[in-house]
Amino acid sequence: MGKKQLGRTTALPKKPGWLRAATSALLSNAIPGTLYHYTNHGGLIGILRGQKLWATNINYLNDLSEITLVFTLALKSLKTGKYRFKKKAKIPEVAEVLEELERDIGEDIYVCSLSDKEDDLSQWRGYSIGGIGYSIGFDGKILENISNKQTMNSKGPKILAPFELKKCLYSNEPSAESQIEYLILGIDQFINNNPRCNEATIKAFVRKEAGSIVTFLKHQKFAAEQEWRLASIGKINENSDKLEFREGKSMMVPFFEFSFMDRKEVIKEIWIGPTPNMEFAEHAIKQLLNKLQLTNVVVKRSEIPFRNW
Repeated sequence: MGKKQLGRTTALPKKPGWLRAATSALLSNAIPGTLYHYTNHGGLIGILRGQKLWATNINYLNDLSEITLVFTLALKSLKTGKYRFKKKAKIPEVAEVLEELERDIGEDIYVCSLSDKEDDLSQWRGYSIGGIGYSIGFDGKILENISNKQTMNSKGPKILAPFELKKCLYSNEPSAESQIEYLILGIDQFINNNPRCNEATIKAFVRKEAGSIVTFLKHQKFAAEQEWRLASIGKINENSDKLEFREGKSMMVPFFEFSFMDRKEVIKEIWIGPTPNMEFAEHAIKQLLNKLQLTNVVVKRSEIPFRNW
């Protein structure tokens, strides 16, 4: 079989912004009724009291390939000739751009991880160390509604960076390959439509168009998580009062606050992870919920016979 011809599986759209629209369409999923955020004691107390989630800068997450995966796959496709690239003389320049973006595109992306699994062993292994894990169930539709109205910038120039709620793709899924094909197609088309383009303009184009691909594509080894992400993609205002920092294991970690203070009903339930003190844990959570006037929140116990204490 010959090389896959760009434009054979997808037409060559001319409308600006088609790449973002096409990649977003591949991420379209019906929002689950409930999405879960796994956390520990401190996280649970902070979320309930502050009525906020923390969206962490993607460069500081635990998957080392968070940023590099998209560009690694795109570079491999370019160098192996998997897709025909009309301007072959530009390939070294494009490769340099992709390698540079591996290092700096993540500074504008902030994410909060969620799952559609309420009582999941793989999540408890990560978040229930010593029997101190919880999963907070959020109403998916309300969360989506809040995300559409929220922006990370509140001081200085008004640069909107609304949050998106999408399910992640994994690198072994057919849609993931389509994402890479769209990216290559978009770069190829941009170069053809802009004969005088240079490394700087190509980089600006990819940075603008590839944010969703970078944010929602994960390595297949993480597929068991079936992760959803609440993410903000775009140039942020570093003077925003919503930009905060927390202590990490080896460095400070920047994050943005995602507030749901006006929609307390977004929290539907709380699952207590495996613990040797289930009754006391449940009693304490109910006391906290009562104190915070969150009495409609249902408390549930994990049914997984997992012990790590």
